[in-house]
Amino acid sequence: MAHDASTGFHDIKPLPEFNPFPLFPVLGALIAIALLVLLARYFKKRKQKQFEPPSKVLAPEAIALGEIARLTELSTNGEIELRFLAVTLSLVIRAYLEAVFKIPATDQTTREVVAHFPTTLKRYLPRLPEGDRLRYVSRLEQLLSELSYFAFGSNTEQLYSARDERVLTQLEHAKNFVTELAHHLAKEAEWKQGVLTPEHEEKLKGRQNAI
Repeated sequence: MAHDASTGFHDIKPLPEFNPFPLFPVLGALIAIALLVLLARYFKKRKQKQFEPPSKVLAPEAIALGEIARLTELSTNGEIELRFLAVTLSLVIRAYLEAVFKIPATDQTTREVVAHFPTTLKRYLPRLPEGDRLRYVSRLEQLLSELSYFAFGSNTEQLYSARDERVLTQLEHAKNFVTELAHHLAKEAEWKQGVLTPEHEEKLKGRQNAI
């Protein structure tokens, strides 16, 4: 059959292909099954999470005391360098102060931490006698200064090792410092909540004096 060019050109449509296998319905079914499997897994995991007990959050003093115990073991066994131990212990103390008293202790110098510590103690431990607060300030200054000396002193590694008695003493001081502050903070919290009454506190003092 001749084609008349005057009538213009027309698109030539191909004949429809015949496919005996229903491809698209099968693909749709497979996709639907895959989605169902993914949804089942998602809801299963979500259900498991709902029944999982919440992870235990350690208190700041527990974290600090755990790190101090670890450093003490490494120091006693001679498995840590003096400078690294001193820097790490200083950071542990500063991180504890930062977590408990909400101060930027890890970003401050020793002089800045000590300068602000009396005001911080008075705000968080108003019932602690002033003499005790001043002693804690002095203990913190001595501890951080000694650690700075071990970390940055010019000849400390020639004079001392991580197993030296002077170094182990600072680890013990750090442990006592954190333990005692945590005790005072716990008592202050009980007082504010009405759990610790003046009569109860006097009985506790009497027991401690008897021991």
